[in-house]
Amino acid sequence: MIIIPKSLRVLVENYIRRSDRKRELGGYFYGSSDKFTAFLPAINYSKTPSREFVKGQAGTDWSEEFGRMLGLDVVGSMHTHPSGAVASEGDRKYIKSHKLEYEIIIADQGERLRWFVIDRKMREVGIIETNEELDELSRLFELELGLLSLGRTFLDESNNTLIKSSKIGRVLLDLDRDALKIYGLMKEADRYRTPSQARLRDITGLSAPRVKRALNKLTEGGMIEA
Repeated sequence: MIIIPKSLRVLVENYIRRSDRKRELGGYFYGSSDKFTAFLPAINYSKTPSREFVKGQAGTDWSEEFGRMLGLDVVGSMHTHPSGAVASEGDRKYIKSHKLEYEIIIADQGERLRWFVIDRKMREVGIIETNEELDELSRLFELELGLLSLGRTFLDESNNTLIKSSKIGRVLLDLDRDALKIYGLMKEADRYRTPSQARLRDITGLSAPRVKRALNKLTEGGMIEA
């Protein structure tokens, strides 16, 4: 599972929308194996840019220099599909042609930009978007109030029960790490092609009982439909 800050995802998607969307666009992601923190666009050197993306040696060299300047590792190569096509077997194999950990394919489907992240084992990796401002606020609460006081802010004092009226409340209070992984994948999934339990096991690496337990929690909490 990869975390991407909402601000970074918006930045990349706005870059795509403001560019010539008939051409394949591309670039590099920086960060770590479980979090993207920066993005650098790259020039498409292909003679047929509507059908392929070629970064060239200059793009590779520049990406490494940019990473040194930021003090971050280059962890992923990205290209778009102007036709809106989803990740293909060819895309999965393309990752073998470079040394990076991930290949990110963004399918341009008009109003929607659909993200796919493929690792070196040809597996699709889920993405969870995070709002860093909310994360910082949570850390501030923790430092200022302490964990005990922070817990009390989520209590309904009238009956001494946890407040769970909103979806974000249920995420914060009810869901464990497994359920959060599954929820991120379900949000990313095409509404007409909900991932099967076997597919979820393959993507997350979780056992069948853990996937089933996570789905039950999400269903009982009203996060997903039964």
